[in-house]
Order: sequence, then structure tokens, then C-alpha cells
Amino acid sequence: MWKEVKEVTGNDFHGPPIVDGWKVYSYLTILQRCWAHLNREVDAFKSLGKGKELSEEIHSMFKKLKKSLESEDIDQRRSVKVEFDRSMDDIVKRYDPHGELHKRTSPLNT
Repeated sequence: MWKEVKEVTGNDFHGPPIVDGWKVYSYLTILQRCWAHLNREVDAFKSLGKGKELSEEIHSMFKKLKKSLESEDIDQRRSVKVEFDRSMDDIVKRYDPHGELHKRTSPLNT
């Protein structure tokens, strides 16, 4: 399936594309996750170990990011972006060891 995606994007595609987490996009070096898909995925983990905490953190970040977009102050928005990137890196480091929170893929998603 990745061949079809690559055919549509072309060899000179410089993205980043906004993607739903489908593994077929893994050949691209820079991706931007779709917030709607990410929020639904973390909600699905609420009953597993640290899943509720992860879901709450992701939803909180999303709310902060949406609020920051209301500002017309570009310096403030840049500052929020820097903070956001650090927070997301921290979330990944803290939750990555929890294998039960990793997205499962089916043979159709590979």
C-alpha cells in the first residue's frame, strides 16, 4: 500500500503530511499526527495501566495548543510551540516503556 501513497505524494514531496497513524506512512521522515485520531487512540487506552494519565495529558496539550492559536502574537505562539515540543518529547519518553500503550497494528496496517 505504501507504493500507492508514495505515488500520490511523489518523490519531491516535502510535507509534513498530517496522517492518521497508519503504518504505510512510515517511509516519510517527518509526519504530523492528526489530533482527532491521536485523541481517539489515547482514549482507547484509558483502562490500561497509565492509559488514563496519558489520555489526560494528550487532551490537555491539545486544549493548550488550540487556545494558543487564538493569539495573534507570533512570538507567544512560537513560545507555546517550543514548550509543546518539549512536552511531547517528555510524554514519549515517559510512556514509551509501557508496551500496553503502544498502538497495535493488524496485517492490513503494515
